[in-house]
Amino acid sequence: MQSSKQLMRTKSTQWRVASLVDIFEDKKLDGNLTPYISSLASRALAHGSSLRDIFEALEELGEDPNSWRSRLRDNE
Repeated sequence: MQSSKQLMRTKSTQWRVASLVDIFEDKKLDGNLTPYISSLASRALAHGSSLRDIFEALEELGEDPNSWRSRLRDNE
């Protein structure tokens, strides 16, 4: 059984991923998804944050997270 702290963390992660999916959908429609993801990933890494939520959101959007990992690595 999950503790209330773990449950809150899970719900928080789900909310972040859902929010990213909404933003990524808009950016994809605008044709700005690639530069937006690159910028977001760069800022996250600069702050020592994980890219897990970004890749999870991309996967929910129907994108291949492994392809994005490669693209982001190539841009470093």
